[in-house]
Amino acid sequence: MRDTNLLTTRPDAKHPFAEASAIDSLKVLEPVYGLTTWKISATRKSMPSSIQPEEWTSAREAYEVGNDTWLTTNQVLVIPQDQIVDRPSNFSDDPGSADFVATAVDSNGPVALWSQPNYASQPKRTVDPGTIWKIARYYCAPTGELWFDLGDNNWINAYYVANSLLYDFDAKTNGVAPNYETSFKNPLTITATNNDGPIALWKTPNYKAFNQAVPAGSQWQCYSVTYNYGNNDPIWYNLGNETNWLPAYYSSLANAY
Repeated sequence: MRDTNLLTTRPDAKHPFAEASAIDSLKVLEPVYGLTTWKISATRKSMPSSIQPEEWTSAREAYEVGNDTWLTTNQVLVIPQDQIVDRPSNFSDDPGSADFVATAVDSNGPVALWSQPNYASQPKRTVDPGTIWKIARYYCAPTGELWFDLGDNNWINAYYVANSLLYDFDAKTNGVAPNYETSFKNPLTITATNNDGPIALWKTPNYKAFNQAVPAGSQWQCYSVTYNYGNNDPIWYNLGNETNWLPAYYSSLANAY
């Protein structure tokens, strides 16, 4: 496992990553933030029954990433170093039809996609900030630099995506709890669009609780996005206060995919 990198996946306050010192008597250290890479020095297959929090009690494996400092399989993707792979090695080889890992483009302007996971290759196209893309393949360079293939050899450097990946895998099989929301380092300006009149904003990222109607053409700052591949409207943008959600279909990004 010494030539394997860990990719941490989710840094938000609700689900902080915690390093663990002395695995048999857990001590939580500073949070480990998303899209950081760590070299595995050792692997532990069994967890002490008394370990807390939940990320540890349900973990199938833990990985040492420093002197008596550990992360669990619940907190990371495991990617072989200097290899292009379809799936993290800590995930099942038999994915369900709804399983996914996705990423949100996060920058101040359009981002170039490349034909290979390096800047020596040819740029192919650009993608807009705020758009969501399923990850088809992964590459972690010997330096720890991360690249994601968004499909058909369209590679993006992880510097230009949000710090939290979006994903849903069978937790019983893979030991990884789902994450459907990420925030933006670079807030977006989104226009609400609808040819038929005012646009509804919702209290949660679904159509269950109406909040308010806003004028077509009104512009909003967007600070986070949710994505759930299995839903009919999988992408929702948060326009403030955690209670103003706009489906991507009624946004200025609807045609950006």
